[in-house]
Amino acid sequence: MAKPGTRDRLIKSAERLMARNGISEVSVRRITDDAGANIASVNYHFGGKDELVQEVLTTRFNILDAEMIAGLEELVARAEREKRDYALDEVVGVYLSVLVKLGIDHKRNSLDPFILLIQRASFERDAALRTAQNPQGQGLSLLVTMVAKSSGRPVTMNGDFNLMLSLMFSGAVAMMRAIVSDENTENAARSCRAIEVYVVNGVTAFIENVFPPA
Repeated sequence: MAKPGTRDRLIKSAERLMARNGISEVSVRRITDDAGANIASVNYHFGGKDELVQEVLTTRFNILDAEMIAGLEELVARAEREKRDYALDEVVGVYLSVLVKLGIDHKRNSLDPFILLIQRASFERDAALRTAQNPQGQGLSLLVTMVAKSSGRPVTMNGDFNLMLSLMFSGAVAMMRAIVSDENTENAARSCRAIEVYVVNGVTAFIENVFPPA
């Protein structure tokens, strides 16, 4: 197997180190040392540390967007085969399942560094987090459309939706932690089901209180 290129090693090292220690605490030199690269390589490949952080997050959000599209389109196709409308709880369930799928490192039985990095970036209010997830991306756009249709409310991509999305993300992280912390798969599955019900009820109440009927 070919050794990953310098650019890929920098992205992987930056993601892991920043997820563990925080974005502001990790220097360019620490990243390049970990990646086995020259200190000038960050500027060469990305333009600087801020741009590297942006690339790390954007790369992962693009993967998330693609998985979201696949999951939501499968839900639409299944509902059409069964000649019914899809429900809000199913739409929310797709979002949660996609995040959980991407958010667990099964080899280490731990949360993937990407999830921890999002939490770090949110806590540090890093500007990269606000721009990395493209609000016009097909996955997010489809999610908004399907939430609106299934809830019967005029849900749009705005500050309120972003707040609701962050609450859904927190629910997904709780599901991930239940999976990695409980060796009993039945207990973990039961916890995940309970969390999903909790999130769905919260999303329903949020929409009813924030997005008035059309």
